[in-house]
Amino acid sequence: MSFALASLAMLALGAAFGAQAARAGFSPTTSICLTAMALLQAVVAWLAVCSPAPLFLALFALAIGASGLSFLQRGSVRDVLSVGGSLAGVQAAVPMGGMVAALLIPVLAGWPRQSGPLRHAGLYAILCFLPVLAAVGLACFARLGHSSLLAALHVFPAGALPSRHVPSRIIRVLMNSASLIVLAPAAIAVRRERAAAFALLVGVALVTASVAAALIGAIRHPAGLVAPLAATALLAVCRGANARAAMAAAAAGLVLAGAYVLAVPYAWAM
Repeated sequence: MSFALASLAMLALGAAFGAQAARAGFSPTTSICLTAMALLQAVVAWLAVCSPAPLFLALFALAIGASGLSFLQRGSVRDVLSVGGSLAGVQAAVPMGGMVAALLIPVLAGWPRQSGPLRHAGLYAILCFLPVLAAVGLACFARLGHSSLLAALHVFPAGALPSRHVPSRIIRVLMNSASLIVLAPAAIAVRRERAAAFALLVGVALVTASVAAALIGAIRHPAGLVAPLAATALLAVCRGANARAAMAAAAAGLVLAGAYVLAVPYAWAM
């Protein structure tokens, strides 16, 4: 079942990555290369944790980033419902989704836009509705013994290690924090594009939630973060970089992701 879910997630990721690259106006060759490099990072994360959970988290990260960018650019009710639904989805799907939503909703609400106070307040109320509804539903779902929908499907937790391999809490926190290096090339490529920065903030929110989970004792393989970070990096360069910069950022991100995944087992054994 896990392989079937992973295959489905990979197909969805490939289509979503390709659509974002094509939307950016890149040539077919550039779009294919960007999609392939992002997918390769997702595959590396999948193989590292032996679970399709990172692939689904990458899908949610991409959905939140894309819908959030549309919301920040236009601010229509449709965009609000889209980003609210994406945040509600990640809450229901993964245990740390609630913290991700809690971090990003204030960012979305406070991002400068050309609208009046009343409209701003109305959009904020609509934006919060679906995530709050998801939180209530998840609380009811937890009474059945499941922390998330993916847990019910035995997809999550991902990368849990036997007790003899559990590292210290500080190592878990440091390794989760170090995953941000995957975003560094994309951050450099879009450093002058304010709108694209939101896509990177989605990745930062995911890492922050993972660090918080590590602080309270969660034991998950941090290599799983590579997939959603690759998705947010791709979205950022597609929205805020030219073709050459996007290719350079994607290639550098792939190299850093591979180095990070290879380094994790050594730190994990400390």
